[in-house]
Amino acid sequence: MSLRFDDRNLVSCAGLAAVLALAARCGLPSLVAERVQIAAKGGANAAAKVLDEQVRAPSTLGTFLRSFRFGHVRQLDAVAAGLLARLAAACRS
Repeated sequence: MSLRFDDRNLVSCAGLAAVLALAARCGLPSLVAERVQIAAKGGANAAAKVLDEQVRAPSTLGTFLRSFRFGHVRQLDAVAAGLLARLAAACRS
């Protein structure tokens, strides 16, 4: 993995790239796609928005985040539990 920053203020977030790569390798995109269902406007492509795979307009992400309700928090909790299990399995192998 290699990273290049064109803005010196972004270097503080450099560690996030490695964490997201590990999460992607352990299947976070599929977990989000399977378990997070948001029917409200702006809820489409939840996996891409949660992982910030593509550049999104701030208003798009704002609409997405405002669409979350209590049930969605439970869905994200299930995603977190599934990811933790996959990370533990990856550490054993």
